[in-house]
Amino acid sequence: SNENNDDTTKELDSTTTSHEEDSIKIPGAQSGGKKLAIIFTCTVCDTRSIKQFTEHAYQNGVVIVQCPKCQNKHLIADNLGMFTDDNWSLEDAMKEAGHTMKTV
Repeated sequence: SNENNDDTTKELDSTTTSHEEDSIKIPGAQSGGKKLAIIFTCTVCDTRSIKQFTEHAYQNGVVIVQCPKCQNKHLIADNLGMFTDDNWSLEDAMKEAGHTMKTV
């Protein structure tokens, strides 16, 4: 429901403004510069989860997140051409498909 999505967004927002010891821990990269996070629903098992990765990896490398339930791997960004012929990101793919993404 939208109400749950809003709660998750607020929780994520609080991690960026509060002290580290007061914030929630998001699975994924814990060091290495500025962090980005994604809340996604697995296309295989419909499990909703949140993952964190570095901005550097998202803009310059490869980001793959794994579903905590079915262990399926999801490609989020490929700037090295490892899985696609061109640079690819989930954000670009969503735009091309006519979908919108909310960036928090």
